[in-house]
Amino acid sequence: MPAHVPDLVHPTAPSWPRRRMRRLRAAESLELLGGTPLGRLCLVLYGTPTIRPVNHVVEQGDVLFRTHAGSAVAEAVRAGDLLVAYAADDIDPATRLGWSVVVNGWATPVEDPAEAARHLARIDSWIGDEDGVKDQVIRIRPEVVFGHRVVVEEEDDG
Repeated sequence: MPAHVPDLVHPTAPSWPRRRMRRLRAAESLELLGGTPLGRLCLVLYGTPTIRPVNHVVEQGDVLFRTHAGSAVAEAVRAGDLLVAYAADDIDPATRLGWSVVVNGWATPVEDPAEAARHLARIDSWIGDEDGVKDQVIRIRPEVVFGHRVVVEEEDDG
């Protein structure tokens, strides 16, 4: 016979107001994504799902990030037909309110040197790039954009 399992609800757990997920339009989702510098690139490398934190910018609906030309990500993109997901969010741990955006699309290298240089000047590397090795810019052209905002049910206007 299994032992009795005690109630795992903490006696001082706060009483949270009811929340719901409100779907966002693609334009609002991309605007939120463009307002935060760090996200997560999700892709399959060597047959295994992989998630990498990267800095990004959003320009004309595309998500752009930098990596070094010899990275596994850059090599996978150069091999062609790389479908990726890109995610970022801003959820307040105290209120449990915020937003989450996921972009699904094809990743391609930015080949034009002038365009790549312009983006490199705008995208900081979250781990630093003093030696300038993160010189490859990758573009994600969204096919699907999923965005949700977590709201208090009473504040949800539809």
